[in-house]
Amino acid sequence: SRIMDRHGITEVEMSKAAGMAQGSINRIKNRKHSPRIATAWEIILGLRDLGVPVGFEDVWPPEVSR
Repeated sequence: SRIMDRHGITEVEMSKAAGMAQGSINRIKNRKHSPRIATAWEIILGLRDLGVPVGFEDVWPPEVSR
């Protein structure tokens, strides 16, 4: 995601912080998968744990490539 890129966060770091599989982070980041609302909150909390001040509006609604 642009947020991860802007803050230099890798998929591995994000997956650990959010408690998710790295492959899931990759699919969401590359807009191949639209996360559920609960998953979006896991991502938000993970980003906050990594020091990124984000809110729900920063990650939802997801943009999915078609």
